[in-house]
Amino acid sequence: MKDTACIAIDLGATSGRVILAKMKHGRLEMEILNRFPNVIKEIDGRCYWDIYSLFDSIKEGLNMAASRRIAIDSIGVDTWGVDFVCVRPDGSFVSLPRAYRDPYTEGVPEQYFRHIPREEVYRLTGIQFMNFNSLFQLYAMRLEGSIDIDGVRSILFMPDAISYLLTGKEVCEYTILSTSQLMNPETCRIEERLLEPLQIPVEKFPLSIAWYTMFAGMDKNEKGDKNNYSSYVELNYPFSVKSVDLNVTCGIVPYKAPQYYTNGFAVTNVALKGSYAIKITDSFSLPIFSQVIWNPRMEDAHIVFGITLKP
Repeated sequence: MKDTACIAIDLGATSGRVILAKMKHGRLEMEILNRFPNVIKEIDGRCYWDIYSLFDSIKEGLNMAASRRIAIDSIGVDTWGVDFVCVRPDGSFVSLPRAYRDPYTEGVPEQYFRHIPREEVYRLTGIQFMNFNSLFQLYAMRLEGSIDIDGVRSILFMPDAISYLLTGKEVCEYTILSTSQLMNPETCRIEERLLEPLQIPVEKFPLSIAWYTMFAGMDKNEKGDKNNYSSYVELNYPFSVKSVDLNVTCGIVPYKAPQYYTNGFAVTNVALKGSYAIKITDSFSLPIFSQVIWNPRMEDAHIVFGITLKP
């Protein structure tokens, strides 16, 4: 049997450990590389987990293994359930993850059951009702307005959030999802019915279509007595490849429009934009973008580079 070495990251409500596990000659040997406290952080009367402090302690343990030149075959992360972080479209965290010990979910299940009866929620999920389950945390956030849920790209449960910080890849592992009261155990997928009171879609069809028409101004015919109603239609399709956010654009003029120098249907804009957040520190990223723009009608092309600055 081949000798292997793995790292186990074990996070509890009061402390965490980075454990080195080695399989030698059929025997399992374990060694705690780093043990550290996990303290709830109170900000403006709300309770949070300091995920960045936890991540720093985890990296200390990993560096200890690296300093000994131990080849690690895999890393596993184990934490408590239900708690999660919200991820912005640029890949950064909206805030620290709210702690399940925060009393902000008290009485929230009863408010949620006004939309979907208790019996139906249990039939769809099959897990014990606890006021701090992720379903009720999300509903509480919607009620108190503490997070703009509409501006959130995704949520990551605690072990998935640690994996994301380590790898940059967003993955929702279904066993930790099963603690959330969001998952249907028969399908092992998020139950869309439960998200209706939260006004959160499971998936969105991302294609957007915008139509612009000029109703006034200098857009006149040759005699100058009638409007041309020149129009421009733009289609945008956003998607992601690994940690890069991409957007494909196609702009067309649907009919003759002197304002756009066309005598009929014409494709006037084809573009591909890529955005990426360069991580500077654990809490700060620098968003950059690049865009290639081609106008087939004018036989013109441009490449644009830029930095996105937010106030």
